[in-house]
Amino acid sequence: MKPRNKRKPASRAASTEGTRDGIVIRHCHGIEEFEACISVEKAVWQSSDIDVVPVPLFVVASETGGQVLGAFQGKNLVGFTMALPAGVPANRFFTPI
Repeated sequence: MKPRNKRKPASRAASTEGTRDGIVIRHCHGIEEFEACISVEKAVWQSSDIDVVPVPLFVVASETGGQVLGAFQGKNLVGFTMALPAGVPANRFFTPI
């Protein structure tokens, strides 16, 4: 029996090779990147502080089976999407943004 090839963990420093206009889509990690998502939300939707998705909800989404994906141009976040798990079956998501 052949041993399985172990996958290398995905690098947070994703390569821009093969991306369109240097935009890399990857999971957002950490409070700093979640705060960057809020800045994008405020800029795009002209939202006041009371209307934005709070940082703890980004943490919940990323830690409970949901997703927070960011579009990065270099180190700058230029777009994002967030989805929360929506229960059974586990592959369904609710996207508030």
